[in-house]
Amino acid sequence: FPVTITRLAHYLRDLKYSIEVEQCVWSKTISSFLRRAVKMKEKIWADNFDPALRQQIINRFNRALIDHLQQLPLPSNKYAFRLYKRFLKHNKSILLFMSYQDLPSTNNGSERAIRNAKIHKKISGCFRNPNARMSKPILGIGKRVSEQRCDEGKKRSTSR
Repeated sequence: FPVTITRLAHYLRDLKYSIEVEQCVWSKTISSFLRRAVKMKEKIWADNFDPALRQQIINRFNRALIDHLQQLPLPSNKYAFRLYKRFLKHNKSILLFMSYQDLPSTNNGSERAIRNAKIHKKISGCFRNPNARMSKPILGIGKRVSEQRCDEGKKRSTSR
C-alpha cells in the first residue's frame, strides 16, 4: 500500500475520550463520520455493486473528510486539537480502507494474533533463547491464519 494504514479503532477510541471529557463537537462530528464510512464500506463492496459508483462514493467521502478538517476544534479542547493535528498529518490514509475490499478498517485481528506472544515477552522479561525469538512471532501469525481458515470452513459448512 502506498501510505501507512491508520488504526481507525484507535482514532475512534481517542475521539470518544475527547467527546466524554471535553464535550468536543468536532470530535463528535468526526467520530460519526468515520462510523458512517465503515458502514458504507460494507455496502459498496457488496456483490453486484457498480465499480464506478463505488469510486464516486469513496471520492465523496475523501472530500468530506477534507471539509471536516477545514473546521478546527476549539483551542480549549487540547486533546481534540492534538487529534486534529494527527488527522491532518495522516489524512490520506484515514479512509484508505474504503478503497480496498480486503483491507479491514482496524488492525484488531493482527493485534489479537500477537497478543499471547507479547504477554509472554512481558511476563518473562524478554525472549532469551534465540530460537524462541524466531518461533514466537511465527506462532502468532500461524494462529491468525488458522483462525481465518476455521472461519472460512464454518462459512462453507453453513452455506451447504
